[in-house]
Amino acid sequence: MSSLHEAARLYHALGLHPIPLEPRGKRPLLSSWKPYQDAQPTVEEIDTWWTATPDANIGLVLGRSTFALDIDGPSGMAALTAAGLTYPELFNGDAAIVETGKGWHLYYRGQVPDRIAMLDHVDVRGVGYVVAPPSIHPNGRTYAWVGGSVKAFPQPPAALLALIRKDPKPASTASASWVVDALAGAGEGERDVVCTRLAGYLWGKGLPQDVVEALMQEWGARCTPPFPPEQVTKCVVSITARDGGPVAPPMILREAVTVAVAEILAPPQLRRPLLPSGFTKLDELMVGLGSELLYLGARPSIGKTALALTLSLRHARAGRGVLYVTREMTRTQLARRLLAMDSLVPLQDLKRGDLLPHQMVMLKESAARLAELPLWITHDAKSPAGIDEVIGGFSPGELALVVVDYLQLLRSDMNTRDSRQRVEECSQALKDIVVKHDLPVMCLSSLSRPPKDKAGWEPSMSDLRESGELEHDADIIWLMHRADTSQPEGFVNVAKNRDGQVGKQYLKFYGASMQFEEVGI
Repeated sequence: MSSLHEAARLYHALGLHPIPLEPRGKRPLLSSWKPYQDAQPTVEEIDTWWTATPDANIGLVLGRSTFALDIDGPSGMAALTAAGLTYPELFNGDAAIVETGKGWHLYYRGQVPDRIAMLDHVDVRGVGYVVAPPSIHPNGRTYAWVGGSVKAFPQPPAALLALIRKDPKPASTASASWVVDALAGAGEGERDVVCTRLAGYLWGKGLPQDVVEALMQEWGARCTPPFPPEQVTKCVVSITARDGGPVAPPMILREAVTVAVAEILAPPQLRRPLLPSGFTKLDELMVGLGSELLYLGARPSIGKTALALTLSLRHARAGRGVLYVTREMTRTQLARRLLAMDSLVPLQDLKRGDLLPHQMVMLKESAARLAELPLWITHDAKSPAGIDEVIGGFSPGELALVVVDYLQLLRSDMNTRDSRQRVEECSQALKDIVVKHDLPVMCLSSLSRPPKDKAGWEPSMSDLRESGELEHDADIIWLMHRADTSQPEGFVNVAKNRDGQVGKQYLKFYGASMQFEEVGI
């Protein structure tokens, strides 16, 4: 029995009405789900649905003295705050909270009407259904109960009820009156035209594509005869693909400040923890790594890969999943380096394979330890698109960091031959991956050749090889340098840091185990 199947049974036992939705989606798998607004599905129906589709998402049908407040991230919370509702009122110890793909669902007892777009980025789901844990959002994130498990739904705060019952503002003009008629459905022969017009209207109002899709699927079910779901999807995809989507209106400063304060004051359980750098002194500069693109630049043989593996191993030992994408070394070579780091058996001895008895014991113990770590290595992802595909194969939350070794060896998804343009395209694509998967990406990069008279030379951001665009794309830039590669001493210069300080931290390279340690720790 899948975890989704088990959860659907649990919801049923709690008196709720679960229905199956398409895997990683929001569209019901039933030809008609509305009967379940009044009648709870049977256990036999639930078993049939999730036996046929074990990975079906779960929808909870509302409308029987239950409703949900749908908050679309910090912007939605800022709108509620501006309307007089605060975090302590909504996110108190009694609240039944689900972390969604983009924000939160708060469940309450009570009967209220639907209030779509009650506030900017805030909806009230009084009837219909909402996606429930442990479903997977289309963006790959898993819906999860804050606190780990479902709890009894509380009464809503009085201020929230007053806001819901407040009369909505009348339409500013009569020009949008067609929307009311269109939302009721359309007849055969006009469904295509109405679907296109209505989807375009909703998209133009700045609603996310998945929200437009969900609303239009509900609309399609109201048509006579119902508009096929695949035709609705085709229409929505066509509309949202135009011109890269609607352009959001500019935000006045007071709204931006409200959003920022809402993020700062969010309860700890609703914040995503920042990823430490792996080094104590660097963390004093860095604060932590969020969903950011970090470039680690250095000349050949300075130790880029050794530093990246040192960090990867530390995170994996802490239970944080790491994906290491290599375009320079084989998986076996990287595994051998990790064995040297963990076992402290010199890398040269491992390469020769002629080990002393005590080294053999150390190697076997190290192999057993490493085998348990959440660290994945691939050299098959040759382009950003390939990296994106590999990341998509992981469960949401399984990865905490992606390392790419290294930028100049990646292929452009555009098959560009010009070296400079190829690097720029790859850099932009990596930035897109950061945003899409909400993950930090550390990308190693070569530096340009130093001047012939390199006495006293130290690398700067402008030395990032191939393109000056890299220093603009990066949120954080580390520059490694060792003036004499025969000596272990060197440093990492945090040359760019959008949300923290810049400065140097000195490191010492241990060649036998191929890893770095901080100086003075």
